[in-house]
Amino acid sequence: MRVSRPLLVCILVIIIFCCSDDEDNPLKPDTTPRVIAIVDVMTLNHDEYVPAGFTGVAFSTCTDPYIPGVCGDSTAPSDVNYGIGGDTKFIWVKYEELPVTSDVPVLVDIEVAHWPYWQPAYPEGWEPAGPLTTGTWNDCWRNGLNVKYVPLGETDAFVSTLCLSITGSAGANSCPDSSFAYDENWPRETSGLDIHRGCGDDYYIYLSYYRPAILR
Repeated sequence: MRVSRPLLVCILVIIIFCCSDDEDNPLKPDTTPRVIAIVDVMTLNHDEYVPAGFTGVAFSTCTDPYIPGVCGDSTAPSDVNYGIGGDTKFIWVKYEELPVTSDVPVLVDIEVAHWPYWQPAYPEGWEPAGPLTTGTWNDCWRNGLNVKYVPLGETDAFVSTLCLSITGSAGANSCPDSSFAYDENWPRETSGLDIHRGCGDDYYIYLSYYRPAILR
């Protein structure tokens, strides 16, 4: 009988543990929905160091969500200054897989903007991701890239995909009309400013993006 009492206590502890709240049960799998979102955007010259885990934004091609060793393939970026001289400039992005409740800031909006005298100009709540048309001809506008991040758990939509459009017409777009993500097609959106504004070349280059809604 002296052995049975400790045994009953152990059984009681196991029952209490298994009937506890889900939050207190580390053995229960996490069923929170997850998404792959962009957590960082930068512009770099071709000879500048690119941190590990980044993938490029290319002409007429949607970015492939890329996480080293997890999913996707790294994309070779396209020179946003193609045909106008100056620096060979690339746009790089970094993806992370996150639960939809995460407090990690993710990209929710992006735009090409005029930066007079190379001083970043951006709306409240935004931040600069880097210059674009550095080293180009005098007539080219000094343009940069602005981005907006919001914690994933506080937004209903996020930028999942980027694409650079290159055409010979201001009204055309070489990026897909929509991008498939999270079981739906999401329409293309485009930043309103031509990166090659004022350059006098034969190309119009716009940054397009796709924003899926978050299903919780």
